Amino acid sequence: MRPRRAVPTTPQDCLFRPEFLDSKLISERHAMICQYINLDEATARRDWMETSFAAMGLSASRMRAVRIDEIPDRDPEVNIGNLMRRPWIEAEIACFLSHRECWKRIAAGDEPFGAVFEDDVHFAPGAPAFLRDGSWIPPGVELVKLETLLSKTLLSRQALAAQDRLLRRLDGLHLGAAAYVLSRPAAQQLLARSRQLDVPVDHLIFNPAQYGLRFAPWQLCPAICIQDDRLTPDATRLGSQISETYRGLTPSPKPKSLLGKLHRELTRPLKQAARLLQDPARLVQRPRQIVPFR
Repeated sequence: MRPRRAVPTTPQDCLFRPEFLDSKLISERHAMICQYINLDEATARRDWMETSFAAMGLSASRMRAVRIDEIPDRDPEVNIGNLMRRPWIEAEIACFLSHRECWKRIAAGDEPFGAVFEDDVHFAPGAPAFLRDGSWIPPGVELVKLETLLSKTLLSRQALAAQDRLLRRLDGLHLGAAAYVLSRPAAQQLLARSRQLDVPVDHLIFNPAQYGLRFAPWQLCPAICIQDDRLTPDATRLGSQISETYRGLTPSPKPKSLLGKLHRELTRPLKQAARLLQDPARLVQRPRQIVPFR
């Protein structure tokens, strides 16, 4: 029996090492544009993002977020469908349309890569090294998730070096679209794919088993970004507008009657099957991991 190949745990263990690339290749992959999505009235969040980028010695352009009341005036090529087991929340649609505006800018720009952020993210001290340029991104990698939800997900055994961190292919569901880098071709493909909006933006780009694209998403480990409500859940400073909308629409659970409990147990297998359809990677017999933030 062939011995199992050891799982890389440090950048030095990986096959791809950025320092071995020649300068010409690095220069070709150098430029990166940074954008953050922000509503006109969210001035505190705008100040937060501008201050954060200034502290890192970086610049970022603001992408005006699509408002809920602007959804009817959206790009006519975008059709809104639904493959979810619940109705759309209007904030999710507006959020998706805002991300599409960022993709348009990346797809039409000169930079090989673009970074997209929502305006409630925190950055790790090492973040600037990953946002100045794309020289750390290995050939063939088109989409990198920079954030973590601190929830378990399925990552590949294969790892690629990325500065002082690792890149692992995202094999399972890891939601959230508050911080990621994508290539110009990936932005072009996402624009074409999202002419039909069937699921929230993070389901499309970070649920590879269900909504697979022609490129695989990769996860930066440890993550360099995290949303405010994940970092400080008991003292949220910025909050998530979508999660606030969820809280407003979701009633507090009520104690179940005996009949209700019986219904819950009878429908449990169906709900479990539905979760597997949403995230087939649950069937993979491999440990799921929490991506740390640091």
